[in-house]
Amino acid sequence: MAEPLTEPTPRPGTDQERGDRCLLTGLRGNIAVAGVKGGEGRTTLALLLGSALAGLYGGGVVALDVAPHGGTLAHRAGSPRYAASVLDLLGQPRPTGPRSLWRVPGGLVVVGGDRRISQQTLTVGGYRALRRQLADRYPIVITDTAAGLVDPITTVVLARADLLVIPMSTRSDSAAMAGAAMDQVLARGHGALLKRSVVVVNAIRPGDPGIAPQRIAEQLQPIVQAVVCVPWDPHLAGGTAIDIRRLAAPTMQAYQSLAHVIARSMPGSQTGAA
Repeated sequence: MAEPLTEPTPRPGTDQERGDRCLLTGLRGNIAVAGVKGGEGRTTLALLLGSALAGLYGGGVVALDVAPHGGTLAHRAGSPRYAASVLDLLGQPRPTGPRSLWRVPGGLVVVGGDRRISQQTLTVGGYRALRRQLADRYPIVITDTAAGLVDPITTVVLARADLLVIPMSTRSDSAAMAGAAMDQVLARGHGALLKRSVVVVNAIRPGDPGIAPQRIAEQLQPIVQAVVCVPWDPHLAGGTAIDIRRLAAPTMQAYQSLAHVIARSMPGSQTGAA
């Protein structure tokens, strides 16, 4: 297949922009985006967090979709049909020929899922090989997992994660499922990972009943590293390809804040925890 895309050279910017990039200078790590319940914005979170981190880093960030039978990361990223999937990188190309990696505006590289993916095609060893292949070029790897936390690939993703990001909404059932996810992480012996995890609370449509984000944050802050609230955004609600330029300003600000929290929370960060 084609060589991976070359990372863009950071352009001179303001003192603030240079300071932002310094947050990630020399930082490396694996970020798992995981949860028990589907439909909580897991894939949207992986994409927009990756884009925000790539903006800080000036590139060097890749997002992977390892959901069995293929998730929606490539669709949400607007990836064209010729874009490489995780199986292409593992030497299982499609009959139509070589594929190249897809990079969204801002520098995030997206490696989408594939409907051919199963537990037989993307094995635990295959995921590890994929990580090794990408590690030198992309210091920060974000893995979008399947819902449920039970498949073997998600198990190894959690075991190798430096930071866990758990999405939830302000619906009451979502709070219960987020709690179940935390219980599963603990039950698997990842107590330290849970303590440095970040919960992202996605607000539901204005006017719909739900739990106040501030109340959720108060309940979770003693358990996790940080809680970040993201406002409802009509552009994200439709399930179509995401155009970052169409996000509302408060949404952009929330994800930029999340990127700073993640940067400061990663092991090895010279800035310390947020």
